[in-house]
Amino acid sequence: MVKLLLFILGWDPPGFLKWGHQKQCHFEREREASRVCLARQGKAAGEAETDASFRTVVNTKVQAWQEEVDRARQGQRDAEGKLSFLEEHMELEKRYRELTDLLYLSASFIVFVPCCTVSFLFLHNFLGPGIHAD
Repeated sequence: MVKLLLFILGWDPPGFLKWGHQKQCHFEREREASRVCLARQGKAAGEAETDASFRTVVNTKVQAWQEEVDRARQGQRDAEGKLSFLEEHMELEKRYRELTDLLYLSASFIVFVPCCTVSFLFLHNFLGPGIHAD
């Protein structure tokens, strides 16, 4: 305000306005330098914060991906286990049928007669278990 009044009145003590102008320029340079310094510090802090948050995001995504891969592998193992269980069940069922058929065939051949000949067993198989050839 004083400088404005002096400027309007045209009164300039030797170098007063220049000194004020120089002082103002000096303050502006100081302020600009401190702003740049704070900006650098803030940028560095912001970059560090950004880097930390970026690392956190990347680690989170990598961990989620690893969990997804683990779930997929576990699902594959479960599917293979179910498949092997079904295959095992089918094999057991097949073996049970074979044994049942073998047991039925062997029971139809066995006749509790003291003297059994091959021809009698042959006839017994064709005539059926309830019919006896005498």
